[in-house]
Amino acid sequence: MTNKNTNYSIEKYLSSKKNNEKLEKMFLNEHQKMIKRLVIAFDLDGTLIDSSHRSGYREDGKFYLEDWVAKSTWEYIQKDTLLPLYHLYHAYKEAGFTVIAVTARELREGDYRYFEQNNLNFDFILSREDSKQLDHELKNGKLAEFLSEENRIPHLFYDDKDDNLEVARKYGFSPMKAQYHNLKAVVKDFHSIRNINEGIEEFKPKQSDMAKTTLWKHVAVKE
Repeated sequence: MTNKNTNYSIEKYLSSKKNNEKLEKMFLNEHQKMIKRLVIAFDLDGTLIDSSHRSGYREDGKFYLEDWVAKSTWEYIQKDTLLPLYHLYHAYKEAGFTVIAVTARELREGDYRYFEQNNLNFDFILSREDSKQLDHELKNGKLAEFLSEENRIPHLFYDDKDDNLEVARKYGFSPMKAQYHNLKAVVKDFHSIRNINEGIEEFKPKQSDMAKTTLWKHVAVKE
């Protein structure tokens, strides 16, 4: 003879388990949606990509746009190399964040070919379009337009130039100095970084910036 109390306990357990699984699935879905709202931005040159071999800077220290444009062909672009932050880019992509490129490049066929070959699949690319603006002016305008859309929450911004990082800070991003994070990735596998620490000190982000990188700091759930 089956005990009614036993049947009730089993049914209650199965029902409870089913409800818990449903709640867990709902929570994960909401978590993923929230993660997707967080925007992580990467500059390209000097941040994700080393294109210094075709730099537009001459020996006098000045930048010559015509030099850069002349070397913006596949012949030169294919010689660009990836920097250590490339691996962090992929970690953010796999985690489900919205990952964008914010670059002063005027992108051409060779650039997109390089992205494809190196699995750089940005959710959005903000780039120059026949403009003579300085880098930080260009990025200021592009970010203003991009962030005007709902459900886009500034989170982290990786760049190698201070002017660009200041622009990013204005929009609520935590500015991340690319030189520091690229060097940090390089030296983390060394047994001793005593001598290297002195060299990266100047690239370390301010403590106030580091404090703002907590994941949920910029999440504002709308009712």
